[in-house]
Amino acid sequence: MNTLFTTSNNPDVYLPAMNTNFFNCVLFVLFLLGSLYFLVSLMTANVFKKYMTRLARRKQRLLQNRMTHIAVVFARYDHSESQTLDVMQAKAFLREVLELDYQNELHRKRAHKILQTVAT
Repeated sequence: MNTLFTTSNNPDVYLPAMNTNFFNCVLFVLFLLGSLYFLVSLMTANVFKKYMTRLARRKQRLLQNRMTHIAVVFARYDHSESQTLDVMQAKAFLREVLELDYQNELHRKRAHKILQTVAT
């Protein structure tokens, strides 16, 4: 059955049985259909589910690390410990967290857009 399932040299298995009785072919065809399509699909689904679970755990861990990093950097720039930043502190915070370079026009626009969104 293992030889049939892996389809390696399976004629060596079913040809002698078919010589004994031709209707043994039905048994082998049903076994191959069931094992190759049903069992392989189940194994693939199981592997995919485990992969997605690991991916979700990794994503959650990275998000937690990012949030911890942001909190540490925010505390470094919040000198008054008021849980707010003025514009200059916010720019320095964004420069460190998002690695913005204010010499780059695209980065300046992005920072300005973020500051406008947060200020509202």
